[in-house]
Amino acid sequence: VQDESELPRISCDSSKITVEQVHNLMSQ
Repeated sequence: VQDESELPRISCDSSKITVEQVHNLMSQ
């Protein structure tokens, strides 16, 4: 159960990182 509850956090964090990377690329 703990692993399943952690998955959403990981996916959310990875999504944030991806969005930030895209913004950084566009800002350049």
